[in-house]
Amino acid sequence: MGKKVHKVKKLFSNPWINMFEGRAFFSNKEVCWTFASRKENPLKNKSPDAVMIVPIISDLGGEPKLLLTKEFRIPVNGYEYGFPAGLLEEGQSLVENANRELLEETGFEITKVLKESPSRLYSTAGLSDEMVAILIVTARKVAEPSLEETEEITTLTLSHKDLMEFLKTNPIMGAKAWPICYAFELAKEFPS
Repeated sequence: MGKKVHKVKKLFSNPWINMFEGRAFFSNKEVCWTFASRKENPLKNKSPDAVMIVPIISDLGGEPKLLLTKEFRIPVNGYEYGFPAGLLEEGQSLVENANRELLEETGFEITKVLKESPSRLYSTAGLSDEMVAILIVTARKVAEPSLEETEEITTLTLSHKDLMEFLKTNPIMGAKAWPICYAFELAKEFPS
């Protein structure tokens, strides 16, 4: 039988994150691990916490472009390049959540879902049980962004060639965003 956490104790809570202490046995020795969770009942709730959207823009004329975000992130004390993303809200489907976040952060809306990831992708399993679903979509501009007061987000739309040049600058990127961009480099084009 595999390992299991046998005890979980909440250490801290606020509206966005909870800190827990989990205990499990390794070689007959009890080990304590502190981890973050957005859930009230970690280890039991197996639904995604967030969605990340990879938008391919084709309504700008010419070749398709990839939409990236540049967002100030307090934990890194700087700007991080990535993709639009946000927490899931109850009562909305994954695509509805993705469309809401994309519209709020960029002013674009989803026109077609090209690919949906498995729903149990962990962001940083050594630190958190946060799960993220990823949607690769086509999108079009319909409005101006409506950012929250705690958000500072700008967007870049890059052709495939421009993306390859951008990656050479060694930008500070989210760990989920870089492999997607690299996959586009290997594919030599964006999906349509």
